[in-house]
Amino acid sequence: MKKRSPIKQGRAMKLQTSITLLIIFIVSLSVIIMNGFFSKYITENTKDTISQRLYTISRLVAQSDLVIEGLQNEKQRANIQEYANELKALSNIGFLVVLDMNLIRLSHPIPSEVGKSFYNREDAKSSLGGKEYTSIEKGPLGLGMRVFTPIKNEQNKQIGVVVAGLSMDKVEDQIEEGQRMILLGAIFQLLLGVIGAYFISKYVKKILFGMEPVEIAQLTKERDTMLESVKEGILVVNQSGEITRVNQQALKLMALTKELELIGRPVRNYMPTLQQTIQTGIASENGEALFYGKKILLNCSPIYIDDKIVGGIATFRDKTEVQKLLDEMVGIKNYTEALRAQSHEFKNKLHVILGMLHLKEYKELETMIPSMVDQFDEEVGYISQRLKHPALAGFLIGKMSKARESNITFELEESSFLKKEFTAPIIHELITILGSLIENGFEAVLASNNKHKTVKLFLYSIDQTIHIKIEDNGPGIAKDHLDNLFDKKFSTKGGDRGYGLFLTYQTVQKLQGKINVSTTAGNGTVFNITLAIPMVGDDNDQRTNRRR
Repeated sequence: MKKRSPIKQGRAMKLQTSITLLIIFIVSLSVIIMNGFFSKYITENTKDTISQRLYTISRLVAQSDLVIEGLQNEKQRANIQEYANELKALSNIGFLVVLDMNLIRLSHPIPSEVGKSFYNREDAKSSLGGKEYTSIEKGPLGLGMRVFTPIKNEQNKQIGVVVAGLSMDKVEDQIEEGQRMILLGAIFQLLLGVIGAYFISKYVKKILFGMEPVEIAQLTKERDTMLESVKEGILVVNQSGEITRVNQQALKLMALTKELELIGRPVRNYMPTLQQTIQTGIASENGEALFYGKKILLNCSPIYIDDKIVGGIATFRDKTEVQKLLDEMVGIKNYTEALRAQSHEFKNKLHVILGMLHLKEYKELETMIPSMVDQFDEEVGYISQRLKHPALAGFLIGKMSKARESNITFELEESSFLKKEFTAPIIHELITILGSLIENGFEAVLASNNKHKTVKLFLYSIDQTIHIKIEDNGPGIAKDHLDNLFDKKFSTKGGDRGYGLFLTYQTVQKLQGKINVSTTAGNGTVFNITLAIPMVGDDNDQRTNRRR
């Protein structure tokens, strides 16, 4: 796993503020740039549009029969002034001037200028050569844009010039009007950008559950640490069933070394149960599965966001480890209960002795103490004579003490005998089995109405086989419960029960044994167990025989 550097804490701008300012900056920059482009475009386009309009009007005048006839016939020249002014008014241009080949005005918006020479003869000189062009020069009406168009007769001979123009003030007014519209549009865009930035930043904040980037980074680091610290394997998938996260323990169980070997691959190829979970939305708890040749305990859960499945997570652990842990817990519990029972019984006897000392019943005390010692010695001797392993013997002595407390007769059958000592792990397994079954027997007889409550134990080993028989005179087991007797969490007593017989069955199976239950309503229950277990001495004997 790649190590991440520590997160530097410090005062940072809030995410929502950062997003808002960023979007406002981008929108503002875009508006400024676009405004510059459009302003230039509007300026050029306005000038081109006005120029085209002036060309259209000047060409219309240049092709007018009235103007051509007036230039060729002095008697008709007065009509040119009237025609030009009417057309100027209709076309809303600044001026419309008709010149003869001597550049004398035959029409002008100012009547007094008619008959006079053109104001800027140098500017108009090129038009006498039949050239049509645009210029921006100063005249009697001020600075203006004007178009020069030659006038030709039917013989295609130039007989004059038309000058159509517009004051530059009006041109600038039209350009400014276009730029004002652009500016209003820019302001509107900027306003929309600010509003959009606010709502986008708010939406992003909502998606991130109100967290700031530094908090998200810290949470990610904490998540990674937690995933790697647990002893269970963890697989996380997205809505499509692709693996997005896996911890080192999962890689270890899968005999893989790199996370990249799994990321992005479909989980159905590795863990179909998790694929089914994200499809159905139904969690799977404490299930058993075969995974890469190992039996695992598997928990799968869907991941919801806003009531929608966005992925799933699976946690799993090697069942062997879990079973070992459960067995150890049950064994420790059995040892603890045995010691507690002995301690409690010993404490009661001490109270009796203390009371008799206060009463000064010394003679009776002299008689009672040896009796107590003899009883204990007899019980210890009886058990230890038949069961060679001290831990197992001590365990059963404790159970006998607990039985006496509950007014139960707990008997170890006289024929019980373990011929040879077993290894400590095997004794631990035996205590797990015996502890669960003896406790079940105690509970059964306490639940009965029998005056004499009895639990009997028979324990015998022969030919690498251990035979166990536990009998009680309780109320028996209902027939409809027999099929589920060894199921996990199955119990008729309610609560968080149903593990003792389950673990007993698992332990018997692990030791390649058999377990049989016979029960009669009102007459109790008998558990018969056979375990095939090699003993310490047997392996040595076999090796000795092979040497011979």
